[in-house]
Amino acid sequence: MSEIKNLKIRYSDGKTEECSIEIIQQPQWKLIYLGAGLQEQEFAGADLFDALVELRKTLEKIGIQLLCAGARRDVYPSGMSRDMSGGRKAYVTSLGRPALRTALLDIFDSADYELVGSVAEQQMFHEKWVASLRK
Repeated sequence: MSEIKNLKIRYSDGKTEECSIEIIQQPQWKLIYLGAGLQEQEFAGADLFDALVELRKTLEKIGIQLLCAGARRDVYPSGMSRDMSGGRKAYVTSLGRPALRTALLDIFDSADYELVGSVAEQQMFHEKWVASLRK
């Protein structure tokens, strides 16, 4: 099963532009990026979130951020979400609070630039969030 999603990207100079991502929702999970900065390129992962992380790492190297929920600093999928949705759904998390089912987003929904971070920032926030639940 395949789906095309149109998203915005943001260059380091603040300029925004549209791109398309073909989402292939089956093991092997894949994304095919069609847009600025790269020629058509395929990214695969253990699930869609992993494939999205690989795409974001490549875009970051050329100064581009993908403006989607899966790129928000405070969004990360749970293990169960990864198993049940192939990583397509992820939680908005808040330090010191467990993730709520009502805070589940599609990682390909659009997101404001102010909420989006690098892959490293997202991973760091996730680690802080996990640690904050242990206190």
